[in-house]
Amino acid sequence: MAGVNKSDIPVEADFMSDFWKEIKRFWITEDNDSYWKDLTKAMNDLYEKYSTEFCKGQILAFEGYLVGGCEHKGGHYDI
Repeated sequence: MAGVNKSDIPVEADFMSDFWKEIKRFWITEDNDSYWKDLTKAMNDLYEKYSTEFCKGQILAFEGYLVGGCEHKGGHYDI
């Protein structure tokens, strides 16, 4: 099985470290505007720093997961 090293995909490797920090920060959803505003800003900042399709896909998937969890709990937030 082929694999890669950090040096093979430096942008994505750096992204994953920063993305993981934000995942831990926003993992537990909150039913308030401040949470969603901060999440949106953090994800936009990540995408500005790491503007690849891979990074965009990860960001959108995470946001979708959080929104889905909020809707499942009866939240009122939509993307």
